[in-house]
Amino acid sequence: MPVSQTHAEYNKNVDKWKLTRNAATGLSFEEARKYIPRRTHEEQDQYYHRVEKAIYTNYTGRTREGLKGAIFRLPPRIELPPDMEFMFDNADGAGQSLTQVAKLAADEVMETGRFGLLADYPMVDEELTIEQVRRMQLQPHIATYTAESIINWHVHVLNGRRQLGMLVLKENSPVHYDEFTWDYVDRYRVLRLNENQQYTQQLYDENGDAITEQIVIRGASGQPFDYIPFHFIGSRDNLPDVDEPILYDIARVNIGHFRNSADQENNLSVHGGGTLVVSTDMSPEAFQAANPGGITVGENAGLILSEGGKAELLQLGSASAIGAEMAHKEQMMVQIGAKIISKGGGQRTAMEAMIQATSENSMLDTVVGNIDEGITGVLTDCRRFVSTTEAEIQFQLNNDFWQDSIAPQEIMAMIQGYDAGVMPKVEIVRRLKDAGWIQNDALPEDILAAIDQESLL
Repeated sequence: MPVSQTHAEYNKNVDKWKLTRNAATGLSFEEARKYIPRRTHEEQDQYYHRVEKAIYTNYTGRTREGLKGAIFRLPPRIELPPDMEFMFDNADGAGQSLTQVAKLAADEVMETGRFGLLADYPMVDEELTIEQVRRMQLQPHIATYTAESIINWHVHVLNGRRQLGMLVLKENSPVHYDEFTWDYVDRYRVLRLNENQQYTQQLYDENGDAITEQIVIRGASGQPFDYIPFHFIGSRDNLPDVDEPILYDIARVNIGHFRNSADQENNLSVHGGGTLVVSTDMSPEAFQAANPGGITVGENAGLILSEGGKAELLQLGSASAIGAEMAHKEQMMVQIGAKIISKGGGQRTAMEAMIQATSENSMLDTVVGNIDEGITGVLTDCRRFVSTTEAEIQFQLNNDFWQDSIAPQEIMAMIQGYDAGVMPKVEIVRRLKDAGWIQNDALPEDILAAIDQESLL
């Protein structure tokens, strides 16, 4: 079996990922032709014209951006030890912040239901001592992988627990020929647990030939990892199994809406203009002599006809069934998921809105929890490359998807709670931040410290 072999679950879902991605990013002419079938006996030029007239309205992409906007309405809460603070602004080793990595994870889980994070560290000579490696000032980073790049995996049961035993990651690596010329080639990174339960990495080229030996990956203590520090993030859970893309149902309806649009626009083009029908008992020669300019239609134009002749504009009515079906599909997309970002009219209490949105938000709540768990886990694994000591690590996205306003009476009640010694001041600041009363990205503890400093001036 070659290293490029793909898992059965991968093969079953790859077309689904492609459809959802196409729907979320918009359709080129080539992609549109995949979803608008050519009719029997339809000439190629006619078919191309029909496809070109179709209008794609990106409900899928708008829904994705709306959901992501709800998640990141407030900044995530992040706590890292001092020796990992560089990851705030450079989490992936290429300048992407932790927040940007989380946004990428949200995009990917919505489009494919699957994303991967690997705690990685620059490879060094195994002969180097721990002190020599520290002097090189190498830093761990989070390597990110889309669903399409996680091509194969194997899970085994060890000590009664499911554990990832092998993972194949397809990477697109640059190859530089000179200063101005380069290309991209496929590389395969294989993560394994060897016979000694040690985590190893090995690289293969596009032909499936190994280009490195199996390299044992060690932490700051010098001891090998006894597990693969790769974290799946899914739409349902964080197991290696493939989950359903959140946007898939909307994407399917969106593509159907686009297919209807091709027929609708073609229908309007055919029936939109009228046809002038002229009947007369004049001979062609007499008609030409009486109307030397031919038949013209419009203002200040006329025709000369014989007695009993008639001219009328034949206007065909366009079919309304296609437009009605498009409107129906738009409503379906709202019902499937867009209600999470579109607010209905009328006055509603906060509790009524919460009850109405519970089922709609449950999937988004699950995604947020899965991202929190995945990023916290990979940060914990990155910690093992930096230090042998434990440290507090937290990553938590916002799960309050609407502006949660606080009445002045509630603020007074919190202040009274602080005066009575039953509510910490930091919790008051955190509550005001979450509700949008305090527009400051700093941690509540830092805001309080800044307030105390100002009081001394």
